[in-house]
Amino acid sequence: MSENLILFNWVLENFNEEKEFIKDGYYRVREVLDNVYDIDFTVSGPCGESILHPQIRVEKSDEGLVPIQEFDTFVTPVIFMKRDSKENEAKLDQAFTELLKKFQKAKN
Repeated sequence: MSENLILFNWVLENFNEEKEFIKDGYYRVREVLDNVYDIDFTVSGPCGESILHPQIRVEKSDEGLVPIQEFDTFVTPVIFMKRDSKENEAKLDQAFTELLKKFQKAKN
């Protein structure tokens, strides 16, 4: 079992659809379609709005986990990346791993 799959299962056990504030922002995971999940970290903007930093959509299949898009409205320019090239695949895989570790660190 891959490290990302172990961390992802841990995230599913320790977070849910309700935003949970921990130290530096809000953490949430939710199933948006069958076996498709949004994992997001948000910060509060100056007017109290939620700003994604980032949200990663991941698909879970028998072959494992595949991050399929990233959305980050905190950075400039805004990131909206899909898994449509080898370069984006590598960037999404890295961002997904970093986000999973951020979730784990928040609760430990």
